[in-house]
Formats: sequence, C-alpha cells, structure tokens
Amino acid sequence: QHTEGTRPLVERFVAEEYMLDTLVAYDADRVACVKTLTSLPLDFTYNALLAELLFSQLLALPTTRLPQLCYCTVMVDLCKFPHFEFPK
Repeated sequence: QHTEGTRPLVERFVAEEYMLDTLVAYDADRVACVKTLTSLPLDFTYNALLAELLFSQLLALPTTRLPQLCYCTVMVDLCKFPHFEFPK
C-alpha cells in the first residue's frame, strides 16, 4: 500500500530497475552504493519502494542476485544515513 501511489506502473518499474542496477554496479563499494541510492533523480519519495525492493531481493528464491550480506549491509547503512528515512 505504501509503494503503490498514484504514479503509473511503468514509473515504478523504471525506478526498481534503476535501484537494482545501482546495487549491482556498486556491489563492491557499499558506501558509494548507499550514497547513490539516497540521491536518485526520481520525482517522488521512494524510501518505501527501496525497502520493498531490498527485502524482495534478499528473500528471492532459489538464489539472490547478489550475496545476502550485501542487501543486509545496505539496509543497515541506509538506516544510519542522515536525511534518509528508511521505513520501519
């Protein structure tokens, strides 16, 4: 309910793919990944969408795209990042 909003589904799809590409591109540099994820050029609040995406990737079966530790550390760092309200 928090991630649906009134925007078209294509915008949600593009935002999710942008976030996934960022995670894959900055896999080795967690700090740069978090900085990039917190400053995406999207015209809507995407905190809940980012949380949903991270949890869906973390719980993907049979395997995840990246190591599970990657998603966990990104979530922890997002919680610590100033000016970014990670949904609780």
